[in-house]
Amino acid sequence: MSWWDSMGETLGGVFDTVGNSAGDLWDAVVDSEVDRIKSSAPEENRPKQDAAQQPGGQPVPQGAIVPNHMLLYAGGGLLVVVLLLVMFSMMKGK
Repeated sequence: MSWWDSMGETLGGVFDTVGNSAGDLWDAVVDSEVDRIKSSAPEENRPKQDAAQQPGGQPVPQGAIVPNHMLLYAGGGLLVVVLLLVMFSMMKGK
């Protein structure tokens, strides 16, 4: 019985050591990931860019992208012409 007791004590010690080492390794991996995530904050790592300025120092106004109105009118007119052609061809077929 003493041989089994010593074997149990040895294996128990090995399992305790492995369990503690695995826990320490897990903590190190988690801490490493937390540090990596904290250091990857885009607002801290992105270089600060000043707004565009004119030579006198006034900021350049940033306007919205304005579509070409003539292109929109031409597209609308083409759509009306195609719809009229389809309508007349359907009436002619009756």
